[in-house]
Amino acid sequence: MAESPSDPGVGGGLLRRRLVEAVVIVGSILLAFGIDAAWEARQDARAADDLLQALSVEFDGARAELLRHRNRWAEVEDATERLIVAQSTGAEPEPAVMDTLLYRFLTPTTFDAQDRALAGAAASGGLALIRDQELRNMLAAWPVYVAEVRDNELAGREFILRVLTPYLSEQEIPLGRSRALLAEVMRAERAPEAGGASGPDRWVAPLPSDEEARRAYARLLADPSFEPLLVTRYQWINVGEYDETIAFLDRLIARLETALGVR
Repeated sequence: MAESPSDPGVGGGLLRRRLVEAVVIVGSILLAFGIDAAWEARQDARAADDLLQALSVEFDGARAELLRHRNRWAEVEDATERLIVAQSTGAEPEPAVMDTLLYRFLTPTTFDAQDRALAGAAASGGLALIRDQELRNMLAAWPVYVAEVRDNELAGREFILRVLTPYLSEQEIPLGRSRALLAEVMRAERAPEAGGASGPDRWVAPLPSDEEARRAYARLLADPSFEPLLVTRYQWINVGEYDETIAFLDRLIARLETALGVR
């Protein structure tokens, strides 16, 4: 005799089949979501690793550049101090020495962080991929350190271009002799053995003789109006800011290396 659909046994079997089907469907959906989530997690981890690698390369380069600028500003500081001493004591350094002091005194070097990877990640929200909160905080603080360094650099640059150079030109100081030194330095820095391209950075204009330069430099050091310009220039020099920024950058690089598993 055939079983009736209303039979308890038939109804129970149908219910079980439907429950099994529902469980299979739900399980399939959850499995699909799980696969998608795992794939996205792997993609995020890979993207985070790529970002950390890019930041590591970027900050290594920034440190080398920052150290180069720090050393150059230390030269500027030393030259300015020596000019202040010469001006206040009546000393007359040799023309070649004055050429070097003025070349360093008038160096308008400015640091460029070249933080394209960091800027791109910050603009796109990519920094959220980095799980280390302290590292994210340090990355957010880096532009503040750069701005502190560049503030004095840019102020010093403006002072050189708008005040010092016109003043020295009016005093008929032979700046060409210092510019020639600058051209040689630029050419050396771009030499093939330094990893760059050689260039024709040479001062081709005629240069005053040592005797002409000696007389001009003596006039300069004897001019009372030169002293406040020296002091003002000196106030814009802050090598300590470079040291603080380099120390912070060292901590940041160490944190990056830890995140990459290097340390």
